[in-house]
Amino acid sequence: MKKQSKFKKILKVTAITCSVAFLSVFTWANWSPLSPGQKAAPVQFAQFDISSITDSTKAAQLREDVSELPGVTAAAFNMESQILSVGYQIDDTDCGTLQQTIKSALQIALPTKNLESTGPKCPMTATLNAMATVKKTLNIRN
Repeated sequence: MKKQSKFKKILKVTAITCSVAFLSVFTWANWSPLSPGQKAAPVQFAQFDISSITDSTKAAQLREDVSELPGVTAAAFNMESQILSVGYQIDDTDCGTLQQTIKSALQIALPTKNLESTGPKCPMTATLNAMATVKKTLNIRN
């Protein structure tokens, strides 16, 4: 009989602790409305080395073609370095789709420049991203 009451007591304390923790996080998530930056979709960047373009009108046409793709937020071509930089929303398109569009427009093989840093990374980035996701998910004000 004592074991059963001890188990019930532990279960009750655990349930209360979990409830208080959830209510605390829920209150924190709804304390203030989300900023416009927190509401925005995540954006990724890609760079493409396109050395076959020498004409500025061809470069402008390629930039326009890429800009019209769904999910592309920005596109810029640097004639001096022959690099096409594209910003895109990862929920709407991916790097492979961009590559296929550029390949079909130019009829060329297309190497991709890697924007990932090779040095040490901040360990807090994943934690902060997780906290932002929790806040965005639990926020009922917006």
